[in-house]
Amino acid sequence: MKDKKTNVWVPVAVIIGILLVAMIVLTVFMVVTGRSAGNTGSSSSKYHADSTQSDVKPQDSDDYIQDVSLDEFSIGGSSDDSSASDNAEAAEVAMEDPNGYILPDSDSRKLKKSDLAGMTAQQLSYAKNEIYARHGRVFKSSELQDYFNEKDWYEENDDFKDEDLSKKEAENTKFIAAYQKDNDLEYKPAK
Repeated sequence: MKDKKTNVWVPVAVIIGILLVAMIVLTVFMVVTGRSAGNTGSSSSKYHADSTQSDVKPQDSDDYIQDVSLDEFSIGGSSDDSSASDNAEAAEVAMEDPNGYILPDSDSRKLKKSDLAGMTAQQLSYAKNEIYARHGRVFKSSELQDYFNEKDWYEENDDFKDEDLSKKEAENTKFIAAYQKDNDLEYKPAK
């Protein structure tokens, strides 16, 4: 009789264990992706930048260093590679789309390393300059000017000043520049 009572609790314990593991995995996933029940993580902004004409100082990105980063954490080990290739593919598509933005929400949220992972030096340069182009910066580089002239959303603003950037945008341009330098991904657009 004792064996039957013990056998009943084994499946119950296994089910409870599986549920606990599933809850932990879900919690870790939500923390890593920055999502909550009310936040789907969608973005609806659009922008680009030009580091060749600004005084970007990578050492000014201390705000990003102070934050605890879960960007490198993954379960299963392959999400970093897939998100990096996803970033590169999305950037390539955005570069070819006249309405596209490489980093569509770089004006409204703080960028993370995972947002930039996998991008080429050129894609990172264009993404940084996209932030400036949103404000109509006229570029000295013919390569950048030609690229942004092809964007439907780009309108030249001869009165643009770096001070026109929001704090978040300025931080993101510095963060991208620091990421480029740290990862040897600096790119000089053609003059």
